[in-house]
Amino acid sequence: MKGKTKKDLRKITGRKIELNPKVVKNLTTYQTNKSKSK
Repeated sequence: MKGKTKKDLRKITGRKIELNPKVVKNLTTYQTNKSKSK
């Protein structure tokens, strides 16, 4: 699931941003955690 995750998340986020704000929040948190890991 690694590698294609970022691209998939971007597409999913762009399409379901308005439909599922909770998913967007989870994606944002996930990206923030990834940045902190680096």
